[in-house]
Amino acid sequence: MEAHMSGTVTDALNYWSRSVPNLPAIDFDGDVVTYSELAGWADGVAHDLASRGVSPGDRVSFLGANSLEWAVASLGAMKVGAIAVGFNHRMLAGELTTLVEDCEPKVVYCDEALLPRLEEVQQARNTFRSQCSKRRAYTARR
Repeated sequence: MEAHMSGTVTDALNYWSRSVPNLPAIDFDGDVVTYSELAGWADGVAHDLASRGVSPGDRVSFLGANSLEWAVASLGAMKVGAIAVGFNHRMLAGELTTLVEDCEPKVVYCDEALLPRLEEVQQARNTFRSQCSKRRAYTARR
């Protein structure tokens, strides 16, 4: 009898990374990541978030354009039981401040180019830790 996975996204990722580790999981504009790579990469993000005190039910936000890194960061957030909240990279600081007040993220991952906007939000609402890296090292591939 074949084992079945439960219904969560991270359970599915774990299942497929064990079952077909070398098959492509994501092809983002020609950047192909296998199930095994994706699971390891998401585990690294989960470890980073746990080290920052993120626990189940906390919100983790992302400020940046759509990217492979944001997809992985969302999976990492889900792995620690956090709620992944994407912020539209086109929003102005005032709009982002309203979202931060509403969802109260514990950590906000940010593209380097948007860091000045996030710093404006942090001055108005200093309730979260920001994580920004020129090369998105916080989600470095494993």
